Amino acid sequence: MALDSGILMLFSMEAMKRYKSLKSGKPIDEYQHDSEVLLSFINRTSDPDASRYIVEYSTNQRETLLFFYAYLLDQLEAQRLSDYIHTDLLAVWRKGDK
Repeated sequence: MALDSGILMLFSMEAMKRYKSLKSGKPIDEYQHDSEVLLSFINRTSDPDASRYIVEYSTNQRETLLFFYAYLLDQLEAQRLSDYIHTDLLAVWRKGDK
């Protein structure tokens, strides 16, 4: 994403759902089985000359920033951290400094 000029996302089925959700102002759940998203995905993946990105130029930087923030939060939410205690890693690392 380039926050000063618009949105640039790597093309995927999930990205298409998010893009359509933003354009129409509806929750992403409404596009889980959307035929337009599926057809667009099939057409793009079967065409070797098609762009691998979704590009939306925006004149509204506030909207672009809000989208970026929401997308970042969604990506962070999807991350799975390991089960170890992170402060233990720091303690072991600091032990090597002595």
